[in-house]
Amino acid sequence: MSTTLCKKFSSGSYVEARGEQEYALGCGLKFNRTRNGRPFSIQRPSFKSGSVDVENASVKRLDGNDRDGMGNKRIVRNNFISPAIRGREVLDFERLQASDIEQAGIKVQLGDKTIEKLFKVQVPDPTDKKWLEEQTRRLATGETKEQLEINPPLGRPQRTINKMVNFGAQGLSVDDKIESIKAAVEQGNADNRNEMGQVIAQTALILGNVGNLRNITQTGMNNLRQAIGRMFVPKHWRAMGFTHRIFSLAQYKEQAGLINLFILSNLSNLPEGRTFEEPLISLNELGEPVGRTSFINMVQNLTSRIRQGVGRGRKAGRYLDLENKSIIPLNVAVNLVNGGVDDGQLNGQNPPADPPNNGAWLPNITPRWDYPDNVPAGIRTQGV
Repeated sequence: MSTTLCKKFSSGSYVEARGEQEYALGCGLKFNRTRNGRPFSIQRPSFKSGSVDVENASVKRLDGNDRDGMGNKRIVRNNFISPAIRGREVLDFERLQASDIEQAGIKVQLGDKTIEKLFKVQVPDPTDKKWLEEQTRRLATGETKEQLEINPPLGRPQRTINKMVNFGAQGLSVDDKIESIKAAVEQGNADNRNEMGQVIAQTALILGNVGNLRNITQTGMNNLRQAIGRMFVPKHWRAMGFTHRIFSLAQYKEQAGLINLFILSNLSNLPEGRTFEEPLISLNELGEPVGRTSFINMVQNLTSRIRQGVGRGRKAGRYLDLENKSIIPLNVAVNLVNGGVDDGQLNGQNPPADPPNNGAWLPNITPRWDYPDNVPAGIRTQGV
């Protein structure tokens, strides 16, 4: 046996044996090299039972699909078809509210909690006698209400109490109804769309009655101005839900309350020195302003009049222009609608296609709707 340098090591010490050396594990032993090639032959049968190795067997290609049309050559998945990319678009609240009004009008559904919140308002307490006596005494000494607001009696405002108020209740004066609306708005009881729609509807009912307009005092007018200033009323007549700009007398009567509310809510930045009491201006046949007017005289301004003299028919009525908040004569309205305003319609009617109109309104012919009864003989009209 050939010598080797391998030595055996005992656990924990080094031991050198004299004479014949002992081999450590593996020293002097030879290991067979790993055989090259395919030392092992593994044969696998094919997946078909009873067949032999199919390693070199050829596989026939699948035939093509001879069907015409889309077939399975094209797959269309609707869920994977994305729409075209849209640009950024700013949606204002007026357009959203106008869309709601256009689709469903000012119709709201109120629950018990909402009704209680809306109709329960705080009103001055009539039993606060000491405060009322002090107010009466100071007013008698010459102080004004403005001074009392700055320095109130007893150093505090008058006490208030909760009160359920129905805006349409019988027996309430116009000022009381306006006071209730103002209190509801100021106390935050019209913050959401339903409650604001209810308040706007009740305000429109008040403004749509000529008798109510005649009975509003200066205090009620001031309260109305403050209440409307807190309401969310659109700035454009389309956003308000109106479908046309020029209104005849009949069209105005159908939506008088909303029209008046819209006009009163948009008096800022208007020329001709308009006021809350006289928010409208009158234009002559040349389109020039000739004066201001109020809602009380609206019906009178839009009504046609009998011409002086026998057989001369009626003078055409005037129209309300929501764009300029003005009362305009027939020729100005005709120029607007013939120019494309309201799609060429006047009083909701298209111009007659027969001569002499030939598809356009004429400024010197009285419309048929200005005659409440039969048209006198020899008088020519347009429209129906």
